[in-house]
Amino acid sequence: MRVYDLQGVGTMQTRLDVSRARGFSRFVGREEESRLLGEALEQALASDGRVVALVAEAGAGKSRLTHELAERGRLRGVTVHTTRGVAHGKKRPDASGARAPPFVFRHQ
Repeated sequence: MRVYDLQGVGTMQTRLDVSRARGFSRFVGREEESRLLGEALEQALASDGRVVALVAEAGAGKSRLTHELAERGRLRGVTVHTTRGVAHGKKRPDASGARAPPFVFRHQ
């Protein structure tokens, strides 16, 4: 049996935070999704933005996909604001994740 001693609240809140701290593995696959999100980013940069929803089962890679998109936006000079919903609010239609997108791009 392993015994752990809780030292306090850490700064990492999600599995994506842990992966980022360890160093991401190479991003592979998701070519079609990346292309579509890249097109949405280009449209937003051309002042023709849209709302894009990513819906998939837990563990399908939504967080990593949106992280990669946010990085593409940052490289283009886009300000990226982030928010996250809470797992226990996933069945509520007014949960924070439903009201605010995970990434908000603002072109300046």
